[in-house]
Amino acid sequence: MTRFTQKYTLVQFFDPIEEGCEFASSNWPLHSTIVDTFAIDWLVDEMAANLADVLASYSVVNSEA
Repeated sequence: MTRFTQKYTLVQFFDPIEEGCEFASSNWPLHSTIVDTFAIDWLVDEMAANLADVLASYSVVNSEA
């Protein structure tokens, strides 16, 4: 599979959303930005696995707007 440089942003949504939910960047649900937009040259599964490894030692944080 060809690798692309993709842009991502890590956010915490205040209301639950369904996995796979899609929306336009101009119509984001209420959220808090954890990490602003960044670009990486990883496949989505590779990024998810790396983030899971890094975040495994951190506690869950709940927040309210």
